[in-house]
Amino acid sequence: MSDNLMEKVSAFGERLKIGGAEVGRKMSAGMSSMSFKVKELLQGPNQEDKLVEDATLRRLMSSDRAMNLEIRDMINHQKS
Repeated sequence: MSDNLMEKVSAFGERLKIGGAEVGRKMSAGMSSMSFKVKELLQGPNQEDKLVEDATLRRLMSSDRAMNLEIRDMINHQKS
């Protein structure tokens, strides 16, 4: 084989290797995201999720200050 052909085959093999690794990373990330969604679906909403959902309903005429303060306290507690 000529040197030029060998270089092309080598470059093509390198692209396949890099592309395969990238596909593997994307599949792994997708599976991780999917398992989180399934876990979330099976467990149902937790207390925090329910509180945020209630506080952001479109049909509320005005904000519920007590609920907003409770959400703020939960966030501050998680940060510390």
